[in-house]
Amino acid sequence: LPAGKGLSFLAWLSFFPAAASGYWRMDALPEDPEAILHRNIMLISFALVGMAAALRMKYGDQIRVQRTKLYGGLLCLAGILVAYGAHLGGELIYGEGFFPF
Repeated sequence: LPAGKGLSFLAWLSFFPAAASGYWRMDALPEDPEAILHRNIMLISFALVGMAAALRMKYGDQIRVQRTKLYGGLLCLAGILVAYGAHLGGELIYGEGFFPF
């Protein structure tokens, strides 16, 4: 999909304002192990998406044939980490048990 590359880039680019606002807010709060875990998980997921993007840029459409498992694995792991990191972020903002199920 031609739009996929643009959307991936915009999603990757959206990391910067999210990280900046998190860092600014974190400085105003007391040190919290959950906040540090949230930060580290989100940074790892950002790195994984960056690695997948680098593979895609280097190998182009060949990625589908030769490195599908690695590429898909990186994106799947990044997605799982984003979901868990977002859950931690929600708990930091809205309190524990904010998600009803």
